[in-house]
Amino acid sequence: MSETIPLTKEAKMILEDIEKRGKINKDGQVEIQGIKDSIKITKDEKYSFLNNLEIRYDNINQGEHEDFWYFGKLFSMKGEEKEGIIICSKNGNKDILINNSRILKSKGEKLEIGENQIKQFGLNYKHSLEVNKNYWSNNSIKKWVRKTKKITREDVYNKIKETIQYYMDVSDKKIYDVVTCWVIASYCYEMFETFGYLYFHALRESGKSKFKKILRLIGFNGQEASSISEASFFRTIENTKGLLCIDEYETMDTDRKKSTDLLLNAGIEKGSSVKRVDKIGDKQVNRDFDVYCPKIICNITGLDPVTQSRCITIRLSKTAGDKGKRKPKTNDKIWQDLRDLCYNLIMDYWGEIKDIYDNYSSPLKNRDEDVWNPVLVMSKFFGVENNIKEFAESNIEESQLESIENDRTYLILKELLEYSKIPDEERPFHLDEIVPYLGQRINFGEKNAERVVGWHISNLNIFKKSRDGKGVTYKLSKKNILMALVSRGYPIPEEYQKSVKELHNHTQSTLTTKTTQTTPKSVDNVVNVVNVVNVGQKIDPKEQHQAKEILKQYLESGQITKEYYDNSIKQMSEEQKNDNKM
Repeated sequence: MSETIPLTKEAKMILEDIEKRGKINKDGQVEIQGIKDSIKITKDEKYSFLNNLEIRYDNINQGEHEDFWYFGKLFSMKGEEKEGIIICSKNGNKDILINNSRILKSKGEKLEIGENQIKQFGLNYKHSLEVNKNYWSNNSIKKWVRKTKKITREDVYNKIKETIQYYMDVSDKKIYDVVTCWVIASYCYEMFETFGYLYFHALRESGKSKFKKILRLIGFNGQEASSISEASFFRTIENTKGLLCIDEYETMDTDRKKSTDLLLNAGIEKGSSVKRVDKIGDKQVNRDFDVYCPKIICNITGLDPVTQSRCITIRLSKTAGDKGKRKPKTNDKIWQDLRDLCYNLIMDYWGEIKDIYDNYSSPLKNRDEDVWNPVLVMSKFFGVENNIKEFAESNIEESQLESIENDRTYLILKELLEYSKIPDEERPFHLDEIVPYLGQRINFGEKNAERVVGWHISNLNIFKKSRDGKGVTYKLSKKNILMALVSRGYPIPEEYQKSVKELHNHTQSTLTTKTTQTTPKSVDNVVNVVNVVNVGQKIDPKEQHQAKEILKQYLESGQITKEYYDNSIKQMSEEQKNDNKM
């Protein structure tokens, strides 16, 4: 008699025979012959594993699930630590779910027995909660579960802001609003797709470490990166998912700095991870570690442009007042009170904050929007949006100038423009003629200065490169250095502003003698054409002919290279082909 059976161990054993002796009958069943009774396994049963949901692991420190917001905590129950989550829906339904299961090991396999309410709720997690001092107190949780009235948002905001004001002196009072919104947002950062870092940039004894400590004591699961060993660095960050404080970034040893750079490059976006080798059992395997969390960086010498573009930069100055003498004490009751207020606030209002975020139209764009959005959303929730917007605009402008000052291409061009040996008209220069001059003004570190300078100059595609008996030469002049500065959007020194205008007027005059057409404003000079081509922006098809004429004129006059001309023409031709296809 033929029998249909589920995919038990017995069925799995005979699946090995399918390829050898199996056949599909007219009913679409896999029939295995050669056993006492024919055993039939339907296709649906064979592939039943496809009905299972894909494995996805959740973070149980904080987050949203099934229209509930939750916070994780370790509870002490009958002398044991048990994982739990406190949950609240948008309409105020509250509960505490506990993991009462136990893990038993049998013949090398792990078996979970007992009730795990967290997994029953739908959260599948692989990491146990770690002990953290910045918890939500049991007393506060008990009061929150029983209460029916929401906490007053203004009270929470003002108490945190006033505490920061008590300890810290700042040059711009709007900084208090910025950091207050930022640290409260750390309690719901999983709501946002991106979360910009806070960067304290100041000289020694300016209070940056004290400021960092205050925010660590207030913020969600705050911890010092320096307290985490190298071996457990990424694992601890993934397990706690809390506010991470990185101090004295410039003095880190090589291994820790590499790890921190990986963390900072990836960790601004939700779902971002760093791949590292991890030991699982006796095996070494590559594994992705989740590194998305709020971060504070303290540094004296400045950050590289990429990292700084991910930061809200707070500049501090030394203070001679009483605030400089006030020291925050870790065990002071105020910090637990403020954390409890933050937990209460997010549980009471997370739905409203999410609605603001989902419908928020940011005044900023691109990376600036990514960095500032959580703070702007919280500022709207608290009614201080105008203060934050005003500060954000000026802060972004200052950071851009700071970034330029750390941009090696800009520094090389700026110093070459000031070099007395650079003529108004082009002449070839060997690198050994200019690198000693640049080396006295720019710190190239341990890198080969000639190689660095050569790479930056070549990468601009503006300076003609050739070779003579002594080696590679680059044709340099004041004029084409100015063109390079303009093409990258770098600031032009005031004393050269007139030269740039003359360059603009010369281009217009040349084109007027060649054509009777009026050149459109967007491509009325080589400066704009170079800008457009260099940053990969699209040129209107109606203006491409005149753009090509401009490029041709500058090629003939020797102010751009043939390579630059060819690349620009190729780019415009490809754009025209794409437009024709549409």
